[in-house]
Parts: sequence; C-alpha cells; structure tokens
Amino acid sequence: MSFFVVTALIALLFKLYILLLVRVSKSSGLFFGMILIFALHNLVEVIGYIQFSSGTISEILLRLYYAITFCLLSYMCIYAIKVSHLKQLKPLIIPLCGWVVAASLAVFFTDYLITGIQTIGYSVTAGKGLYYPVFSVTALICLIFVVYTLIYGYRNPASPKVQIQCLYTLFAMSPVVVVGFVVIPLMSFGVEINASGILPVCTTLFLLITLQSESKHRFTDIRRFLPFSRERRTALEVQSIISSYSMDEISYKQLSTEFEKIVIKHKLEQAGESVGAAAKLMKMKRSTLYSMLERHGLKKD
Repeated sequence: MSFFVVTALIALLFKLYILLLVRVSKSSGLFFGMILIFALHNLVEVIGYIQFSSGTISEILLRLYYAITFCLLSYMCIYAIKVSHLKQLKPLIIPLCGWVVAASLAVFFTDYLITGIQTIGYSVTAGKGLYYPVFSVTALICLIFVVYTLIYGYRNPASPKVQIQCLYTLFAMSPVVVVGFVVIPLMSFGVEINASGILPVCTTLFLLITLQSESKHRFTDIRRFLPFSRERRTALEVQSIISSYSMDEISYKQLSTEFEKIVIKHKLEQAGESVGAAAKLMKMKRSTLYSMLERHGLKKD
C-alpha cells in the first residue's frame, strides 16, 4: 500500500510542476484545464490511499473519484477534437458536457452505477450497481473515440503542425489507452483489480509528453523519430551532409547543392510527386521549381 501512496504522491507533485511550466510556456487554456482535472483525480487517489491505510475510506470520496473520471474521459475527447482541428466533430462538445453532468449526478445521488465500497485486499473498488456497465462502456467508447480522432487528424491534417500535435498526443495517450483496454475488460469479467496504482503514472507521462507539443519553446517534429518515415529519412540525409561539411569532405557549394536537392525531393514526395503541389508547399512558382529540378537532374514530365 505504501508503494501506491508514494507513486501517486510523486505523480501529483509532477502534475503541480507541469502546472507551473504551463504558466510560462503559453500553452492553451484547454490543456491547462486538463492538467487541473488530472491533478484533482490524482489528489483523490492520494487521499483515498491514505484513508485506506488508516482503516477507513469515505464512500463520498469514491463517488467523487468516479465523477471526476467521467469528466476526465470527456475532457480527453474534447482535447482530441481540439488538437485534430476536425470542425465536423465540434458539435459533439456540448452533448459530451451534458453527458458528464448527468453521469456525475447519477454517481453522486443514486446507486445505479455505484452501490458502495468493496475491499480487494491491497485497495478498494466500487460496488457495482445495476448500470455499472454504463461506466465501462463509456470509458471504452471515449478511448476509442480519442484514438480514432487523433489517427484521422494525423492522416488528414489541416497543417503540418496539426499532424505533429496529433502524433504527439497519440503517443502520449498510449499508456492511458493500454491501461483502459486491459483493466476495464478484466473488471467486466469479475477480476478484482484497481488501476489507481498505475493510472497516476500514465496520466503524468501523458501530460509531460503533451506539454512538448503545447509549448512553442520545446515543440519539435516528432515524425523524424519514426522508423522508415519520410521525415526521418530527410533528417538523416541532412545530418549526413552537415557531418561531411564539418569534416571538410565537401565544399560549401556542394553542401548547399545537396541540401537543396534533399529539400526538393522531400517536398515532391510530400506532394505525391506533383510539381505544382510541391511548388505551392515551397511557396514558389512552378516554373522556378521546374528550373531547379532540371538543374539538379530531377526533371519531371
């Protein structure tokens, strides 16, 4: 038990530290709100473990934990919509907020979802009400929605920045998604398990990684770290010619020529080998790009 308390407390301290970073990194208000919800969720876990260690735990605290979990799931969906810039999904935000209010009220004032506290040895979990599966289904649907939205935003980006942010968020959210898809089905089959010992660490990792895509000072193209990606191949080629130049293996003129060829090939590949589309990406006339292609022996029909 002491291990879980320490883990949850360390995770909470990291979240408070992230809050301080966000104040100076010009991150979005939506991300700031999400940190607060994750921190509150984490705080309830810490208090719950402390109460359990002393031999008592408040049922109100458990109900609060589930109500905040509903808020957290909904907020993750809203954040995914914001990051992906999918305008067609924005009408879902108001129904999501309405569902959170209704589910939270049901958790607090009825026994439809939670009937009380159930001890499972090292921790406690909720006594399952008649409609407890609603919570499990909601959690799974939200996680699937988040993953699908981010993947769609990555595959059909409104801009390169949106594509990178979708990839960042998808990578950051993967531990939370994995825990959800493992724990929720196990609980549905009657396995006594509690994710509160793992979830604080997963949510802290999520916030730390997402902070990189939210901060203008630390924002970088994560695509260049993906194996076999176009961006990684270009980055390695650029790194190779810069290394050759730094060791005086090539002249400055050769460096600039090779660099220009790499940029042109990268943009052509990005544009599906369309010279017109590549010229638009490079913010130049098509005739100018055709001249550059001919000069570098990359002439296109």
